[in-house]
Amino acid sequence: GCNLGSFFSAIPQFSLHGWLFMLGLFAGTWLGVQIALHPWVMGTPERRVRRALPSTPARPSIQPYLGVLGIVGVVLLLVWFVQTGLERLGVVMLFGVAFGLVIERGRICFTNAFRELWITRQGHLARALALAMMLATIGFAVQIAAGAKPRFEYASLGALIGGVLFGVGIVLAGGCETGWMYRSVQGYVQLWMAGLGTLVGTVLLAYGWDHWGLYDLLVAPARPVSLLNEFGMAVALVLTLAGLGAWYLFATWWETRPAALPRSRPAPIRAPRTELREPAS
Repeated sequence: GCNLGSFFSAIPQFSLHGWLFMLGLFAGTWLGVQIALHPWVMGTPERRVRRALPSTPARPSIQPYLGVLGIVGVVLLLVWFVQTGLERLGVVMLFGVAFGLVIERGRICFTNAFRELWITRQGHLARALALAMMLATIGFAVQIAAGAKPRFEYASLGALIGGVLFGVGIVLAGGCETGWMYRSVQGYVQLWMAGLGTLVGTVLLAYGWDHWGLYDLLVAPARPVSLLNEFGMAVALVLTLAGLGAWYLFATWWETRPAALPRSRPAPIRAPRTELREPAS
């Protein structure tokens, strides 16, 4: 899974593989930052003088009209789902629309939550995710107590390796699964390439899952592990909340450390030294 299936929703459902994926994300995003900041990748930083852009007359925007068309399309699809007896798909679609609005308006990107810890030492988004996942954990606990079945996956080496690869990839691509989707719609061509790479990589993985023996090597030796089954609800809830709380505290403490800088940077520009002389009498 991606950062949603193997991280954001996995840990609140008490699946151990979510914690393995999170550890891989920490290592992978740190490694990705080191690669991205390396002079061979970044090149020699240049000082550029920002110039004012020429003013252009304002043009009427078509975005409001596109928004209206989008709303009409969602309503028509919902009506069609209801008439064909596919109400559950209609509910799923509404949740998808709401999720898209939230991540676009909130500029939610898991890449920033991890990447900015290593570059600028900013932990506000990491703390926000930690709090959101703590609330989700409590919500899942209530649903499970009401009879819902949690989903947990294989706590395997594949989850850890996948987290590392995913962390490196999202840093170099400049966006995660959620980030590249809404930023592609906003017109970022770089994220179009990230989306294309995601599709190509998924197809290759689906082929190699059986043909290259990836499943037998990385997943089959492990077993699905749920903290609920291992420790019970009370202990699983405490462990999960404590782990997310530790992440929150780590992000807060990490902000006090100096920010990382590119390895090669030009010397700072210094003003010429001047001498003060007394006026002649």
